[in-house]
Amino acid sequence: MVRNTVIIITVFISIVCLSFSAACITKQSLSSPKSMTLDSLCAIVGDPQISYSIKKELVYGNNFCEQERRTEQLNAVNALLSESKRNNDNDGIMLGYTFLAYLYDEWNNPAAVQTYLDSAEICLLGATNTLAFARYHYLKGKSAIDSPYGRKKVHKEFDSALNLYIESDYSIKYLSYILYNITLYAIHQPDTIFTQGLIDKVNIIKEKQNTMFLEITVYALKSSLYKTYYTFSPAENLLDSAINYDLKVVNLFYSNQYEFNPVHESAIMRIYVQIAELCALKEQPDMAMIDSCLSKAADIGYDDDNFTGSRVDYINALLHFHNKNYHEAEMLIRNAEKLLEANIRRGNEPYPRESFYRYETKLYDLHSRILAENKQFKASYEYNLLKNNLKTKIQNIETNELEQLYNTDSEEFQIERLKSMNAAQFKLTSLLIIIAILLVITISLLWLWFYAFNNNNRRRSALIRAEKQESELTLKIKEEQAAKAELEKYEVLSEYRLKELELADKNMVIKQLKSDKEELDRQIESYADKINDYIKNIDKRKAEAKNDVHLRDTIIADLERLISRKLPDRKLYLDLLPTFDNDSLTALKNSYDGHISVPYIKYCICLSLGMDVSEMSECFSIEVSSVHMIRYRLKKKLGLSANENLEVFLRQLNRSLSNCYRDI
Repeated sequence: MVRNTVIIITVFISIVCLSFSAACITKQSLSSPKSMTLDSLCAIVGDPQISYSIKKELVYGNNFCEQERRTEQLNAVNALLSESKRNNDNDGIMLGYTFLAYLYDEWNNPAAVQTYLDSAEICLLGATNTLAFARYHYLKGKSAIDSPYGRKKVHKEFDSALNLYIESDYSIKYLSYILYNITLYAIHQPDTIFTQGLIDKVNIIKEKQNTMFLEITVYALKSSLYKTYYTFSPAENLLDSAINYDLKVVNLFYSNQYEFNPVHESAIMRIYVQIAELCALKEQPDMAMIDSCLSKAADIGYDDDNFTGSRVDYINALLHFHNKNYHEAEMLIRNAEKLLEANIRRGNEPYPRESFYRYETKLYDLHSRILAENKQFKASYEYNLLKNNLKTKIQNIETNELEQLYNTDSEEFQIERLKSMNAAQFKLTSLLIIIAILLVITISLLWLWFYAFNNNNRRRSALIRAEKQESELTLKIKEEQAAKAELEKYEVLSEYRLKELELADKNMVIKQLKSDKEELDRQIESYADKINDYIKNIDKRKAEAKNDVHLRDTIIADLERLISRKLPDRKLYLDLLPTFDNDSLTALKNSYDGHISVPYIKYCICLSLGMDVSEMSECFSIEVSSVHMIRYRLKKKLGLSANENLEVFLRQLNRSLSNCYRDI
């Protein structure tokens, strides 16, 4: 009976341990980074052999977003959501709604996002999943960005979302994307408290796993923080700090460019403009730094970005104002205001009209100062009045934001109070039930123990005698078995030793023969490899020379056709084309490490002939900005610095062409 009692207790403890282990494994599987394709998603959801809990962990723990085949993806997620509804699982329902809202947010469908967020809000009270709450607050923050007075609400939602993402051990790879979106908002809508909070949270994430993307995020946030400090307390050391962190962002981007998408280069362009603006705000602007940054920003391209163009004109107007060129400064500041107005009319920005008030205030302030220096005091007063009106609007917006935040906090306090009361009542009821169950189990175990104890006393003496006799018999049997095993061991060892001695001599002879054979095989193989390499090198040199001649003739023929048709008045280029010989082509390929495409060879020949940007644009039927980008890439691939001349370098590779230009 004692044995039965022990078995019951052991089974009970095992069930508790298995439950705890399953919970740990589930948490670990959710926290590990996953990468799922659409086919995998559909296969997992449609497999009846996979349990519902595993499906929920695998599907919702991903940051999956397929731009194509959206219908298949939505069908799969809706199927899993229907299963959650059948199971009455509030966590699964909320995860499904927030997942669908997240997908529609990526697909730029705000109406669908709001619909699914409203559906998820119904499950808030009954849900406990941290990841679902994190996605809910993140999407609530994004949906409030375009609200005129929603800045404080956005800060609060994003702050809650990041805390929950960190608590849920969400994948750093996916969380970096969330941080990137929040950082863009924080830089455009500066707030020192929110920005510092973001920096602290990124540092917490870096302690778990540091990535280059997180480093860039911290530097960008610190730059924005110091730039905001400067607006409250103008000091050049704050500008220097902001410039330093912006330069760190640029250096990290270009030293790890393969880790980023081409889309991120537009953000680097805006950082160059920001560095130039910060340098221009100094009492003694660093003109070399400003010119370099604006030139690099122009190389990347901001023709379609009216807001960036407005900032560039503002910088140039500020520099002309410092140099007392008031007429040029006024023209530039007017153009900056027109570009900003055009950008606002287009409505491409994800932020509300009120978010541009601070920048518009800077434009009006500079315009007012320029007009005052030109003795146009009436016009200066009007722009100063516009500036003050905008400042009043900004103050009203901040007041409304604080009032809304206070009202929201009051409502949430009441909700949290009701939640805590319900949770306390639920915990008390659960505790009483658990105490009652434990009491019943304890009484049952005590009764079983007393019953077993009485039976054990009656049988103890009989069991002791039987066990003694059994142990004596067992000992005798073990002694006989040990003696027999020892004898068999000696017989096997003797037979094995004799066979080992017979095989030793044969193995020595065979081993020596194999060693001699292997040495001869290595020598023959070495001679054969050397002969094959020599033959291959000869064939390769012949093929390369033949291909270079054919390639040079083809390229020269194509260029003669293009120049004759597109630039008929440039006979000089046709006369200089034959100077590009096979030696020049070989030198160009060697300078390019041998990997250069035919179009880039044509561009190099045209640059060495002296074609300007407009002629190359006409000849190849491409945009002027594309020609600038081609020159930039050629200089980078050929290893030239910013001060070296690409055309001179290409002519030096072609000796015949260089001699012709010296004769000209």
